[in-house]
Amino acid sequence: MNAEEIINRLKQLAAEHDAEPRYRLAFHVGLLEGQVMILCNEIMQMQQQHITTLKEIYESLSSD
Repeated sequence: MNAEEIINRLKQLAAEHDAEPRYRLAFHVGLLEGQVMILCNEIMQMQQQHITTLKEIYESLSSD
């Protein structure tokens, strides 16, 4: 299940059971989990971009 599916499912549960604190808590926990997953994916993408850039720089310096 991806982050967006988790968030959507918890929004649905929160709307259905808004009066129950455990569902509100589950919504907020799920929302935070989703945000953490999104941030982790963005960090991994940035790292990969930096690695690619560093490899390109190294290769260009090595060929000179």
